[in-house]
Amino acid sequence: MHSQLFPLLNHIIVYSFHLVNTFIVSFLLRSLQRSWTAVNTATLLFYISPAMLGTVFDTDSMNQVASLCFSMLGLMAYLCFTRHCEHKGSYSKEKRYWSLAAWILLTWLATLFKENGITWFVVAPLLVWSLGKNNRRQTVNGVGIGMAAALVYGVVRLSLPRYGTWNEAYALMTPFGFVKSLYKMFSSLLLPIDNICLMYDHNYIATALSLILASPLFVFLMAHAHKKDVRFIAGICLCVFIAMSPHLITQFSNMHVYGATVLMAVFWACLIDNLSHDKTTQRQYYICLLCSLISIVAIDAHHISAKYKSGQKMLKMGNEALTILKKYFVIKPNSNDKIYSISLIDNSYKYSTFCANAGDAFCWGNSVEMLTVNTWPKEWSDTAVIYTPEMKKPLACQSLHRIADMAYAGGYDMVICVSDQGMTVFPRRKVKADDVRR
Repeated sequence: MHSQLFPLLNHIIVYSFHLVNTFIVSFLLRSLQRSWTAVNTATLLFYISPAMLGTVFDTDSMNQVASLCFSMLGLMAYLCFTRHCEHKGSYSKEKRYWSLAAWILLTWLATLFKENGITWFVVAPLLVWSLGKNNRRQTVNGVGIGMAAALVYGVVRLSLPRYGTWNEAYALMTPFGFVKSLYKMFSSLLLPIDNICLMYDHNYIATALSLILASPLFVFLMAHAHKKDVRFIAGICLCVFIAMSPHLITQFSNMHVYGATVLMAVFWACLIDNLSHDKTTQRQYYICLLCSLISIVAIDAHHISAKYKSGQKMLKMGNEALTILKKYFVIKPNSNDKIYSISLIDNSYKYSTFCANAGDAFCWGNSVEMLTVNTWPKEWSDTAVIYTPEMKKPLACQSLHRIADMAYAGGYDMVICVSDQGMTVFPRRKVKADDVRR
């Protein structure tokens, strides 16, 4: 049933979680006693932030949105725990323990969805400290309890059997990659920039315009921050880096920024509440907010449009491959057909899943399987190969022929080569077993 609804069901679940998270953000900010103006503005910025685009408009990000959902619920449980600790005479020890247990269990659940949820065992106590809700001793105790809970999870997790192979994409980040990741994080969370215009369209005027419109709100709020806000701002920055650290040191994409959006909502709400209530300041604030919203909506619209075009490219490539395959196979469920594809990865630039190249759009054969509702073929395997000039004519390239020969020897019924130039069927050749192994 799920395969028939894919990818619609995935989008519905992801977007529903985002809506739930938006309500949780609003409730969290109200529990922090923020003003209605601050709550509504920060919640709106959370809902439409460009930082959510890579998650909310993807199909395999249910773990991201669910992890943040339970992380925020755990944060609220930790806030209850700190309040119980402040009123020892009014609250029983049992209520404190229940709140503490809820924080640990909810954060464990967030970690089960996405293992960067484990960072909230440290983020929650530090965030509450930066808000001035507990003292240093309580913070140290909270971090200690959180790290103990994280250690328990780690021991249990590592004791379980592990399957699959190591993905090289998750190797430690290079220094240059780390700088790129920091740029992605700041250009989504703090100062929204239209990265499609910058990285893909090379439209530097539109890029600069998006930055110019987005900057005044941040600059205005920081200019009106008080000296007492230094601890809060430093604490928020530390929490963001800790929440993002698993991805900053390995693989970082636009999808991963979503985990820090709630921290930015708290940041915006607290700075908005610091503003003076005189008419001049409020008028300036609303002008800056309007400029920022115009920039954000334009960035969102551009990204959604690009995402749709990438989806159409995937659909086009799937139909093209299916048209070729129908000449050789009867497309029907429960068949024993096995297909092998060779995806040529060239140097054409891609931007996340918003601007996909041919290899990503074909999606290792998933574009065809989606059209057949995952009922055909029985098996589809793919090998990604870095494009070289000799592969301009795939059928004249011996290295590609060797991959095809190995696939045929492995029992596959057809081998096709996928590139930006189109699709090519590799014929079955009569070769010796020794030649195939070479």
